[in-house]
Amino acid sequence: REFLEFIGVPQDAYYLIKETGTYSVFYEMTKTLRTTFGKSEDSEVNKNETKLTFFVWVLSRIGQGAGGTMAYEGRDYKKNIIKKKENNEFNSEVEDIVEDIQDDLLEHKITGVASLSKAITDSKDSFEEFNDIYDEYLDNAKKDENIDSFIKDISKIAKKLKDVKSQGGLRGTMRFEQLSDDQKEALRNQMREILITSEDLFEGYKNA
Repeated sequence: REFLEFIGVPQDAYYLIKETGTYSVFYEMTKTLRTTFGKSEDSEVNKNETKLTFFVWVLSRIGQGAGGTMAYEGRDYKKNIIKKKENNEFNSEVEDIVEDIQDDLLEHKITGVASLSKAITDSKDSFEEFNDIYDEYLDNAKKDENIDSFIKDISKIAKKLKDVKSQGGLRGTMRFEQLSDDQKEALRNQMREILITSEDLFEGYKNA
């Protein structure tokens, strides 16, 4: 209903939601907003700002004809921006663009998908600016996620090696003394490779 008001059509014009294939995206976002933001005054402000930004995000996807992938992209938006601390910063950066787009839409008489698409096309520059900023935030979030995942993987390797050392060998009955000479040699070579690579990586990150 708020989305319909945002684009300047009657609040009972639900056929637009159906015809644009956005029902499931709005349904999921309603749940996300409810679970992500609290009841405080600041949270309500942040939630409303996120809602308006989301409306423009949906419109930009409609303009791109992304009906089939919108649900997947919506999960990406939720996970990598709305659920992150950078969400407020993103909302602030696109706030003026969101207002300009709404003003432009309200100048059009939107009666269906065709007139909505024309209104989006007429605001092409604003939508492109919005999408550029969105893509930048999304890329940065994914980059941070990959770094966190890499650090987590390294932590698991370090813990595994500490466990092996403290147990005097592998888990179960495979103690060091039970390894064959070939297995011991292979293990020594791999450990040496880990040590050399770790030192090189450490120097690289230390000097970066």
